[in-house]
Amino acid sequence: MHNCKMIYHRLIFDSELQDLPTIQEYELAGFDMTSLWKGKEIASFPTDLRLVINAKGDDQIPDLVGNPISWFVVSDRLANILSANERAGDVQLIPAPLVRETDGAAVQGYQVLNPLKLVNCLDESESKFRRSARGTLASLERCVLNQHSIPSDVRLFRLGEMPRAVFVRDDVAKRTIGKGLLGLAFIRCEAI
Repeated sequence: MHNCKMIYHRLIFDSELQDLPTIQEYELAGFDMTSLWKGKEIASFPTDLRLVINAKGDDQIPDLVGNPISWFVVSDRLANILSANERAGDVQLIPAPLVRETDGAAVQGYQVLNPLKLVNCLDESESKFRRSARGTLASLERCVLNQHSIPSDVRLFRLGEMPRAVFVRDDVAKRTIGKGLLGLAFIRCEAI
């Protein structure tokens, strides 16, 4: 139980930055892309899975790479910040099979961040969201978290009610400030 009010942020790709390279195409080689939306550990990617980024040789690739499949493709330096101090088994980092669209060259230094900790903490009476036809949460317009449902030692987690949504505690978000990281944004969430 928290003694003081905690602050949490939703981690998202900063779509305001229009000129950053993003993943436009992908070859999943039979891999179920939704398996990385559930907070479950995966063994590995198929060897022929490819994430194709529209970057030229000298383009600066962002630290959080935007993509149409809702994966958290992050630079090694962002992965290190986000996973620092996490308990073993709470986060998985998988080498990202990222290749350049122009020449097919592999892009080194990127991971797929797979937070494994799911926390059911959405205050549905205070939040504003839309449900899919299947009844699952499809989008969050206003997110209010019940901080008493979040263990005090959890810094990085998936929202149990909508596992594609990843949240970080304020101290984790603050560790990214001044590091020159590109492509990420944090949406502050109210915690009651």
